[in-house]
Order: sequence, then C-alpha cells, then structure tokens
Amino acid sequence: MVDIPSENRFARTLANDDLLPLLSGLTGRMIQMPVRLRPQAVPLDAARPRIAVIANQRSHRSTARHGHDHGHNRNILYAAPDTRERMVDALESFAQAQVDLLVIDGGDGTVRDVMSAARPMFRERMPPIGVMPNGKTNALANDLRIPAGWNLDAIVAAFHKSTIAERAPIEITYDGTEVPLSGFILGAGAFVRATMLAQGAHRMGVFNGTAVGLSVLGGVLRTCLGKRSNPWRAGEMMACRNEVTGEMCERRFYLMLLSTLRRFPLGLRPLGRDGVGLNGLAIDAPPRLMPVVAPAILMGRESGWLNRMGYHRLNDLKPSQVTLENGFILDGELFPGGTMSVRAGTPLRFVVP
Repeated sequence: MVDIPSENRFARTLANDDLLPLLSGLTGRMIQMPVRLRPQAVPLDAARPRIAVIANQRSHRSTARHGHDHGHNRNILYAAPDTRERMVDALESFAQAQVDLLVIDGGDGTVRDVMSAARPMFRERMPPIGVMPNGKTNALANDLRIPAGWNLDAIVAAFHKSTIAERAPIEITYDGTEVPLSGFILGAGAFVRATMLAQGAHRMGVFNGTAVGLSVLGGVLRTCLGKRSNPWRAGEMMACRNEVTGEMCERRFYLMLLSTLRRFPLGLRPLGRDGVGLNGLAIDAPPRLMPVVAPAILMGRESGWLNRMGYHRLNDLKPSQVTLENGFILDGELFPGGTMSVRAGTPLRFVVP
C-alpha cells in the first residue's frame, strides 16, 4: 500500500530555492491523536443509519482537538487515530460495519489520506462522505459550497434529505504500486514553491482563501522580479504521455496544475471554464509577460493568444503517464516525483447543504 505522508519537514528555507532536500525529508506520519472507537459492547440500531466519524486532532479547528467525542452515541463509530496503521484499522472496522455515512473531520489533507486508504476497503460499497471543513485549507469544501463550521448534526440532517454532489478524485498510481493516492488538486513546478509560501502564511495565523491569495501574489511577484535563471522562472522538466492516443509531450514547464474541482477559493478560475472530468493548466518555462497574463489566467479568460504565449488549458484529460523531475503537491502536501499514472477516478458522493 502506498505510504501517505501528511506533514513534511523542509531541510532548507524557501529563500534557498532548493527543493531536493525537501524530497529526501518526506515522512509517512499520519494525524497525531489517540484512537477512540465506540465500545463494541453497545450494539448498533439497525433501524437507524450507521454513521462513522474519523477525526484529525491536528487539523486547525478539529472537534477532536477541542475535546468533542461523538463516540457516546450508540449509532456512531468514532476514531481519532494517531498513526496511519491505526487509521487503516479504524477504516477497516467501518467497512466491516457497512456504515451508511462516513464523516471526515479535518481539512483537504485529512480528506486525501482517508479517501486514499478507504476506497480499496469499501470498494463498491463506498458510502456518502460528509466533510467537516476544519483544516487550514478547505478547497474541497469551498467547491462543494460547504460553509465553515458545518457540524455533524448539519451533515446528518443533509444526509437524511439526500442532498448529494459528486466529485471524481484524481487518482495517482506510482510505477510498481497498485493502490492509488486520491486527491483533488495536483500541482508541480512553481505550484510547489507557492504552496511553501502558503504554509509560511499558516504559521503566521493566515488560513484558507487569504493564504491562497498571499501565495499567488507572492509567487507572481517572485516570478516577475526574477531573472531568467531564477528558480521560479527556470521551471523543470516534465513529460506526459496520453495512455489512450500515445501522444507525448516533454519539455520544461514553469507550472502544471491538474484538478477535478469546479470552483477555487477567492473565485479564481485558473483552469478556465467549469467542466467535468480532469482539467489542467500547463505554463511553459520561462513564463512570458507574466504581469499581463496572470490576471487573465486567474480570471479564467479563454483566448488563442494565451496558448500561443505558452499558457495551455487542458480540458477533460484522459489517463496519462506523467514523469516529474521533482516532487508535486497533492491537496497541500509534498510527494516525491517520478513516473506515475494520473487519471480521474470513479466519482465519490458528498453530502452537501
């Protein structure tokens, strides 16, 4: 099974512009909290929906972090695992109990970790997912129009009303592995550096859309003010081969962004028009006329001149083999590069307001 790191320490500061030590420092730690499962001696009420809650105490506003424990309810299975192994054990118990609703208490990274581990266990019996958006970044919740502070009671009420939205995660499978990572926003190149800026904003107490805005602004400024050899502008080698047509593209890109989400924080539209499936943006290195083009890209403008300037929108991407020289960001966390298969997965059902 693929190891899923949830937090990465960086060996050098961002000012050093050296990502190689970052990749060597990856660890496979999961959320840090004790496991608390509802005692098995209390039977589930078959007449009521069976609900499972998995919480990340390290998340910014997690209910587990503030001492809330839903495990006293006879029809709620509750877990707050402190390791990946215990997370897997908890999800296995949820799958065996055939729960009707899986609630994830945490941010984008927690959703990614739980989805990646849960999908192979539940398979075709994957239940609807409720998200309590309690992380530092909650891009999925923003896309689904889930408000801040949405709690378990509201999720259960929406579940009874059957208000459901579907989103297909990106599935990333490394060569030699079988179980994919599942996430919603994949970025490489300058996107990695911009994410480091966002994490710096988090340390200053800035979160969600404000942190996204600051990281975008900081990335554009560093790119515009840097020389051609500046690491922000120089880009990195990336290769992509369409597994359906065999079409191949290999060159230096400044940035690559792939996502199955339809709405981004702050109303940004880097992937252009709303669309289903896997969509993307690829920018040639070094980027041309960034001060002029950046606003048009972020506002979702569609024009042939953008493509001629090296700004390529990618719509409804088919399964592809992607090779990245360095690492990539998946829902806020850094993963090692290499050769991998990237595709839109089977849509998941999410409970929404």
